[in-house]
Amino acid sequence: MLQVFNSILTYAGLGQNGETVQRAEDEHITLIQSIMDRCMRKESLLNELYLQLIKQTTDHPDPNSRVNLRHWALLSLACSVILPPQKVVRKYLLGHLKRCASDFITEEGKYARFAEKCFFKTQGTRRRQWPPSREEIICTINRRPIYARFHFMDGQYHSVEFHPSSTSREVMEIVKKKIGLQENALGYAIYEVLGASERSLLPDEKVADVMSKWEKYRTAAAQAVQQNQSSNLPPACRRQHHLFLFKKHLFCDQYMNLDDPVEKELLYHQVLHGLRTERFPITEMEAIMLTALQGQLELGDSSDIVQDYRPIAAHCLPPRFVPNIPRDSVAMHHQSLRGTTPAEAKKSFLNLIQSWPLHKATIFDVMQSFTSNWPRMLWLAVDQKGLHLLEHRSRNTLCTYDYQSILSFSPNMNLSDDHYRLG
Repeated sequence: MLQVFNSILTYAGLGQNGETVQRAEDEHITLIQSIMDRCMRKESLLNELYLQLIKQTTDHPDPNSRVNLRHWALLSLACSVILPPQKVVRKYLLGHLKRCASDFITEEGKYARFAEKCFFKTQGTRRRQWPPSREEIICTINRRPIYARFHFMDGQYHSVEFHPSSTSREVMEIVKKKIGLQENALGYAIYEVLGASERSLLPDEKVADVMSKWEKYRTAAAQAVQQNQSSNLPPACRRQHHLFLFKKHLFCDQYMNLDDPVEKELLYHQVLHGLRTERFPITEMEAIMLTALQGQLELGDSSDIVQDYRPIAAHCLPPRFVPNIPRDSVAMHHQSLRGTTPAEAKKSFLNLIQSWPLHKATIFDVMQSFTSNWPRMLWLAVDQKGLHLLEHRSRNTLCTYDYQSILSFSPNMNLSDDHYRLG
């Protein structure tokens, strides 16, 4: 804690003997992360950190001084990340904040009111696992909410502001409101995505904590690249970027409302993604019809000149279908849609998808080893009714089990993320 206290003084701009020391902003952020990381590991250190910060922010002779406001900024940040575990320290902290918040003249009072607000938002929430990220520190010490981009299946994104203690559930409600999705819309989730891997955040998981984890990953990856370069080793694989993705998580009948135009649009683009990534079995005729409907959506009524439909097909079909899509057949179906509005074309598109009973299922590539009568590669479809094994990229269902008939299950940890083994 003596080392932590020296770090606090350094962040405030004071040297060992009280002299003023100028530091670069990057060094300040590293200092803050070091303080928080060290104290979050041990409860006794966390309690002591708060007592030190309360001491440093009590009865300062110049409340508006840069040194005092730096101490207040650090106290506000701590309150937004993790509270002292001891009740007596927590009660003492709250009393200190309320006393200083009654000052409506100085900047100290503004920081005290902000820290008190952070205190109540953090209280009762899930414990943070990681020290705050650079973005979170910069925003919080300037008394601003943090923000992040949330992407959608159509390639668009929205920047959303939220509190550092906001959970995935709370941020999801903010996103729903921003895009105009009905408040009672259910079954959605926020995913963290890295390359082809994705994971849905738990409802009580803090979004800011996930951002901190990403920063740790980027830092470790950058250090690995530097080590490889210094050792003349071949470069590591291409760096991938994390992002937040908002999409439908549960395809249950009671969670779907196609009368809501916003939800209908979200589901349409999620279906398109499933088609492009081979998670929906289609025949050549269905590929022609889907391309024609997509052409009506993007191009409107067909013209006398036969279009090259391959760019359109690339938006709604797996890559293996696109080069050989029969242009004349698509053009004939496109002509039959003359006068169809975009809304009607989109409805027909979704109706065609819904003709498959398992259209709401999530599909996984799996390998089976329990019988030679089935192919080794299969599809595992998971929906609201149960589990279904299908031939790979086919609608031919080999067997179905409802959830009541499943006694137990266990994961196989020795396989890659994109394949699962059934034994």
